[in-house]
Amino acid sequence: MIIAKQDQDNLRNSLQSLYDLLNKAYWYPSTIEAKDAINGSAQAVFQIITVLNQAALDSDSDQYKALKITVTAVNKKLTSVQAQIDNWIHDVGIATQVASVIDQALGYAKTVFGA
Repeated sequence: MIIAKQDQDNLRNSLQSLYDLLNKAYWYPSTIEAKDAINGSAQAVFQIITVLNQAALDSDSDQYKALKITVTAVNKKLTSVQAQIDNWIHDVGIATQVASVIDQALGYAKTVFGA
């Protein structure tokens, strides 16, 4: 079954916002470990965006099943980043934005993948 276009668009748009924000947030932490975690998350999000940009998702396809595994793993990474973001970024506005957009992306991922 083809996943609703609006659901795919919402997920893609939230992930694009998250990717952009993570790239902005990269410059705020003072430790290389925090920068690496943020950059790694941004790259993982970008890989999902790339797949979403290729074609409509069909929940019966192998591509969907593979992407669901990737999304589940990335969601775990994003949840970890979300838990640490206040420790890494001392600009409350940026940290709050990152946490909020992660919440949004996780919500849309759940809609599309149940992940």
